[in-house]
Amino acid sequence: MATDGPLYEYISDVERLDGYRPGGYHPIQLNDKLQERYSIVEKLGHGSYSTIWLARDEKLSRYVAVKIGIADHNSKEAQILGQLSLCLVNDLSDRLIPPVLDRFELKGPNGTHSCLVTMPARCSLVEALKDYDLFPLDAARSLAAQLVMAVARVHRLGIVHGDIHLGNLLIQLPHEEIGKLTVKELFERYGDPEAQPVVRVDKQPITSPSVPAYAYTPAWLGKPAEDVTLSEAKLMLTDFGTAFSPAYETRLQSFTPRKIRPPETRFDPTTPLSYACDIWSLGCIIWEILGVRPFLDIFLPDLDDVTANQIDALGPLPDEWWDAWNGKWKRFAANGQPTEGRQPWTFNQRFEDAIQGPRRRLKRDTMSERESKAFCDMIKDILKFRPGERPTAEDMLRSQWMTEWAMRDAKKTWGPLALQVSDFKQYLSIPLLLWYYKEINKAGSLESDVDAFYLNFLKEVFTLRDNFGVEQESRPAKELGLSQRSDFTMRYIKNGDPKKVILCENKRREGESQTSIWTDALNQVVKYATLIRTEPGQNPNETLYLTVNVGTYPRFYELPGKSSTPKDWAPAGGRYYELANDEEEVWKLWNQIRDLVKSH
Repeated sequence: MATDGPLYEYISDVERLDGYRPGGYHPIQLNDKLQERYSIVEKLGHGSYSTIWLARDEKLSRYVAVKIGIADHNSKEAQILGQLSLCLVNDLSDRLIPPVLDRFELKGPNGTHSCLVTMPARCSLVEALKDYDLFPLDAARSLAAQLVMAVARVHRLGIVHGDIHLGNLLIQLPHEEIGKLTVKELFERYGDPEAQPVVRVDKQPITSPSVPAYAYTPAWLGKPAEDVTLSEAKLMLTDFGTAFSPAYETRLQSFTPRKIRPPETRFDPTTPLSYACDIWSLGCIIWEILGVRPFLDIFLPDLDDVTANQIDALGPLPDEWWDAWNGKWKRFAANGQPTEGRQPWTFNQRFEDAIQGPRRRLKRDTMSERESKAFCDMIKDILKFRPGERPTAEDMLRSQWMTEWAMRDAKKTWGPLALQVSDFKQYLSIPLLLWYYKEINKAGSLESDVDAFYLNFLKEVFTLRDNFGVEQESRPAKELGLSQRSDFTMRYIKNGDPKKVILCENKRREGESQTSIWTDALNQVVKYATLIRTEPGQNPNETLYLTVNVGTYPRFYELPGKSSTPKDWAPAGGRYYELANDEEEVWKLWNQIRDLVKSH
């Protein structure tokens, strides 16, 4: 973002100040109010194409993160996050992608800027790991598993992230930690904003409205890696600004840092990038999450340094790549061995120097011999030179290290997969819903577009997720202390105040009678209902409305407050989702949106 305009005195840890020009950054100052709603509180970070700010959503009394892009950059991030939001799969991976809470355009002296509103985070992994810190082993395993789950989710939807590195991986900030704090209390806990005046090198006064009066260093809401507990190690994969869909877009250039860039970008530059480029980055990043040094720990490397280090650790290049590499003779002899005096750093040495050794010296938990082998086998499998030989993200989730160690800790991080009962309507706005409609709008009649919008968005979000109080559970029966005799999923739906409905879908097993299924399922859902009563904010005196569903036939019950004996209950509606009048509420909102669409 170089410019021929004025130069400014350097300020550490802020965006390039010469980027405040037409086409560049928007000059935000604290207490600015955007959309008559978002009051700027603190700066959270910056990148080459955006600044990120902590804001107070005065409409809903909560803190949000507002990402303001430069005017010259046409980012697809909001569109891609919107696509991810449209395809909820009701598992942990839903919670690893930032939700789009709102989006809007901001006009200022430097142009029109796309703005994205999402949830604030504690810090990035690169910030947590600064000063060669180490995550506790269980937290590191959990973060690694969540990262692979997030990437698998993105890949399933036909999207390549394209820029996975530690700076784009955030540790989530629980709403309860800052949600109830006033701005004054927030500053008391985390420190006042650090503002420094922007000064021209030639000492001339700044008269342009394009340039802010003050620059702000990012606030620190995080923790050093060593202090991050297993329960706090909740990951969020962010920055989809360079993401793309290989089915619709050809991408030849990688935007990842050189030390984690896949080798095909150098030796096969005319072949379009694929999902495998993310996989290579995953291997390098998982290594860094577990250790204190990168897999390729080279200071200011050139491309030949990177390639030589890759060979030292992973073995020979493919023949055609080796033959095409003009710089090899500076580092390797004709027989392929390192030149005299150059000591290669082998894979095993890297594992000891970067992961096991530092953990041992700092008296932290280390991997057992069995786990070490499983981990190294997985990394070697990931870091194959030929992209076609690398595993998919789904394959990685089935690897021994993931299934026996990492995924187990990830499940402990999140606990049961239940979301707290909440009214998710507060996170949505009519402009956002209108934008979703426009994004999927296809040629044809308005009515067909309306149907497509309902099927692709409203039906998924407002029926299967926790909007309007809808929530889906998928806890293992053993963890609930329930019988494992039947496979089942359960949903409970808040039906106004103070009602709730629990939906239990029981899958009949071979050899069991329907009567035994009904009895077993009802017993289990009653036991589950007693757990619901113990959740924070629940009223033990309220009536819970239950349903046991075998096949397509439901039977309905009510469980009076403090009672463990269900009673038959005849619902107002006969269909599965009409039970809680949820569909009626969806259609009320849908009609409102359709009227809005017609007006546009």
